[in-house]
Amino acid sequence: MKLLLVRHGNTFAAGETPVRVGANEDLPLTPEGEAQAAALADVLKDAGITPDLWVTGPLQRTRRHIEIIMRDLGVAGTAEVDSRLTEIDYGAWGGLSDAEIVDRFGPVAARELAAWETESRWPSETVAWAPDADAVREATAALARELAGRLAEDGIALVCSSNGILRYFLDLVPGGLPKAQSEGRAKMSTGAASVLRLDAGGIVAEVVAWNVKAGQPIAF
Repeated sequence: MKLLLVRHGNTFAAGETPVRVGANEDLPLTPEGEAQAAALADVLKDAGITPDLWVTGPLQRTRRHIEIIMRDLGVAGTAEVDSRLTEIDYGAWGGLSDAEIVDRFGPVAARELAAWETESRWPSETVAWAPDADAVREATAALARELAGRLAEDGIALVCSSNGILRYFLDLVPGGLPKAQSEGRAKMSTGAASVLRLDAGGIVAEVVAWNVKAGQPIAF
């Protein structure tokens, strides 16, 4: 059984300065973001793959992304909405660019931003994120177990969320997230997809593909 992890598409147009978009910044997809969703649908169609389960976070950017994929594949109904896939609440950093965060919170924030990007280490001095990292780790593990219990051996569940959440699925591999972080490959790009093969207990037996950009063929 496999998880097809999908990060929602772009929420910023070309030339716009990206900001920290968390649980409280419920932005829509841009036209390019919608095109990224359609591109993934084309890849799945070409590969003859239609997921058996469809699960999304509640924010509009993830719901719309999965809606487009289902529409283009001719899948009836709507995806399941699971609050465990809500992006992290970035607190006072939410809605700010990295430059604005450093301007407002100083050099400590610059160090904390770097620690998040290079080590997935959560800030603790300038801001409080919620829920904490352990809660996110436990939630993704519980969701993987539940999906594994519902899938046939050859089944696929498509899970759509945001980068802050999706990287924690790598922690279903012992040491997987720290290893990926040290190699600079933990982050998923907007519109990208990854494939994890699970055992019956919901533990990752193999990272089949990680951070495949929108429109590129995906190994299954």
